Amino acid sequence: FDGASYESFLRFQTLHALRRIYQLSARARLRAIPSLHTCYDFLHSIGPMHSDELLDTDEPLYQDEPPVFNPALYPRAYKPSIGYLLLLGTVGMLCAAGGTAGMYYFGTGHEMTSMRSQVALVVLCFLFLLLGTYLIAAVLTSRLILGPDFFQVKDFLSSKLLRRSDIAGYRILPTQYISTLVFQAKAAEQKKLKIPLYFRTDAAFRQWFMGIPNLDQEELGRSMVELEAVVARESPGVDATEERIAAAYRTAKALNWATGIATMWAWFYPRPYPLAMLAAGVLPIIVIVLLARSHGVYQVEGRRNDARPSLAFAFIFPGCALAHRAIQDLHFLEWKPLVLATLALAALLTIFLAQSDPHFHNRAAAAISIFFLGSMYCYGAIAHFDVLADRSSPTTYQTQVLAKRADNGRTTTYYLQVAPWGSRHDSDEIEVSRALYLAITPGQPVSIRLYSGALHLPWFSVSQVAASPAGR
Repeated sequence: FDGASYESFLRFQTLHALRRIYQLSARARLRAIPSLHTCYDFLHSIGPMHSDELLDTDEPLYQDEPPVFNPALYPRAYKPSIGYLLLLGTVGMLCAAGGTAGMYYFGTGHEMTSMRSQVALVVLCFLFLLLGTYLIAAVLTSRLILGPDFFQVKDFLSSKLLRRSDIAGYRILPTQYISTLVFQAKAAEQKKLKIPLYFRTDAAFRQWFMGIPNLDQEELGRSMVELEAVVARESPGVDATEERIAAAYRTAKALNWATGIATMWAWFYPRPYPLAMLAAGVLPIIVIVLLARSHGVYQVEGRRNDARPSLAFAFIFPGCALAHRAIQDLHFLEWKPLVLATLALAALLTIFLAQSDPHFHNRAAAAISIFFLGSMYCYGAIAHFDVLADRSSPTTYQTQVLAKRADNGRTTTYYLQVAPWGSRHDSDEIEVSRALYLAITPGQPVSIRLYSGALHLPWFSVSQVAASPAGR
């Protein structure tokens, strides 16, 4: 072959090998759990006329010639797979049945107090009926049609067509249940074409994409080249570069494992409390130091096609655990100073991370995300440091419990309503532990100890009057 053809052939064989490795590893993981393997095969089941044997063979697809697009295989039409047909059809029938039952139940006046609420609930149930009807009709009439020079997806309401010559590239957006195929058009004014991947496909379907750029692979390839260039500046030589990249991946993996353990510890069973909060608080600091010192080797945004090791998990989840525990366990006299300190520190953290990561600039969405996630960490860190590092002597107040209530949501939260105390001139509802809630009855006194705080953010604790001050 000429140089271009041979290069194309090698590229295709490489991609085929990677696909085979991915398929075999995925199936090996699924076979370890028989139920998952059964679900995988069922949802992606194919008929006898759509055999997948061509891609399951260990022999190369093309022995003596480079791969070329064969327009004689088209047009071809594809229906939804049996698994997704049953899944989406069942969901549609449940929505339609529930909507119909609700329209009858509320329409005949059951549990209705006014005509307005009756009309509102009947209309809501009717919308569920329409949704269920649409799901059933859409999944039954959905067709994906491949022609020699076009890609078309249609159902009973709409039809979308894109010419093969107008496609700039494609990518696949993974989701929890149904992945989405996205075509990027060459013309800027033309909208992207998005297709849910619940169709039964075959080898001809995959061959249709031959010669169309895979945008995910291109972005990942460019990212890997950039990563190698960043590492090579400080570690010249191929072996040194590869070793440092491998070390970075090992570091990220170790941090992710430590993050999972520390987050579960802090969130569900923080005993001893100071040590659990310290473990959760230190991990984001390690992430910040690594980002600052690596000059672009790591990333914290969790971008899908970024080859750099991601520290997003270690940055996000410990901050969530700290903020959760601060909201659940700590009581501050005034919230405004704490919120202002949190926003100021989060803004500084966002600016610092933007300066540390050369890929971070000119992305407003990334900056907003980092600011929001950093705010949770800053809030939890400031609140816990103010309380756990406080060595001030408390001022003790006694007040009466006026009422108590339990809020039963996903988790049960307990509250005591207390009479005015200290500088507070109105009754106040305070979240307390289950043990204190059960031990106190309305009319009993409680002891409130007010501390100045290590960062001068006053906080307080609530206990029974008979509790010892050393129980802080």
